[in-house]
Amino acid sequence: EKSNHDRLQFEQASQNVLDLVKKLSVKMGQLQLHWQQTRQIGLSLGDRACLSTAIRLEIPVLTADRVWSALKLPVTIQCIR
Repeated sequence: EKSNHDRLQFEQASQNVLDLVKKLSVKMGQLQLHWQQTRQIGLSLGDRACLSTAIRLEIPVLTADRVWSALKLPVTIQCIR
């Protein structure tokens, strides 16, 4: 019984992660609409993933990279230094 319960919990958690990855992938693709802007400042895939996550969760993004503050994206960007 316990192992079946654990398996079901694992499967639900795995599905939640997959759903989030799908949603973030869409947001990352939407950032490609801003390709020229993001390319000019040299955003990496990791940078775009961070921004996509913040946009999706509707939370501010924190960065030490001041050049991000020049971006015109639907997210609040806060420089930490």
